[in-house]
Amino acid sequence: MAETSNQTSVVPDSQPADPLASLHKMSTTAGVGSTDYVAINSLAVTSVVIGLASVAAWLSVVLLIIPVVGITFAVFALRQIIGSNGTQTGKGLAIVGLVLSLGIAAAVLANTAIETAQYNRDTAEIDKVVGKLGGFMNTGNYDAAYGLFTDKFHERVSKENFIQLMKQAQQSPRMGRVVGMKSNQRLSIQFEPNLKLRVAIGMILIDWEKADFDGREEFKFEQIDGNWLIHDIPSFFPAPGQGPQ
Repeated sequence: MAETSNQTSVVPDSQPADPLASLHKMSTTAGVGSTDYVAINSLAVTSVVIGLASVAAWLSVVLLIIPVVGITFAVFALRQIIGSNGTQTGKGLAIVGLVLSLGIAAAVLANTAIETAQYNRDTAEIDKVVGKLGGFMNTGNYDAAYGLFTDKFHERVSKENFIQLMKQAQQSPRMGRVVGMKSNQRLSIQFEPNLKLRVAIGMILIDWEKADFDGREEFKFEQIDGNWLIHDIPSFFPAPGQGPQ
């Protein structure tokens, strides 16, 4: 009898080992947040542009609306960037736009306040000079009245001619004597580069003894050594060639 050998099939206990199993596995979230596109906030960019354009506010206080808009845009940009959970950038731009708009607006407002205070002081000083002239005219102190005018006026109009004309003005049967004078508080004051001094022009209200209304005359002023003086009354003392003094 032939011997038969029992063949036993060997079944492996497990699947063949994966040749890649020993390699380090990368995280499935690797790169998220570092390679995603981050947008620059458009309001931040716009706020910088508006901040630069805010210099136009120096031309007129009405144009302060420009930095106000710039501030608004910058604030909204910062809020959007902070609330974007990292999907928007441009915080630095928004801060630059905010600083530009705030800085220019503050500078313009401060300069306006200074100029307004100076205008009020000048107006008050000019009104005092006009009031003195009215008082001297009322009392007939023409020498003192003449002293309220500039040296340039004195070179053009002599004291004798000045006193003669003032006396004639006081003898009007219809108007009577000058009771007083005051500024209408609407003076135009500016620096004159050619003369290197500050000048002013405005309408002066003259209270006449017999008139039931205030007369209005144009006055010109110059600031000499910090003091305002009357430079001219064109209708009373016309320039040479424009009528008799």
